Amino acid sequence: METFLDNLVIGDAHHVAEKLVHEIDLLGTTHLSCFMQIGSVAGEKARRSLRRFVTEVIPLMEKSFGTSLDQVN
Repeated sequence: METFLDNLVIGDAHHVAEKLVHEIDLLGTTHLSCFMQIGSVAGEKARRSLRRFVTEVIPLMEKSFGTSLDQVN
């Protein structure tokens, strides 16, 4: 269970951004697929998560990379 939880990217915007930036740097990731609605998560809750990802997480990641995410290779 600990390994499962360690590999999930769940938390506040700063935690999620830091974890994704680290993994992108470590693995050389060029594409990212996010699933906001898993299991029995209600549609509105998934939409809120997606909105927060776009408005809070992506700007933090762009700040870390020093560029727009669509420019990161």
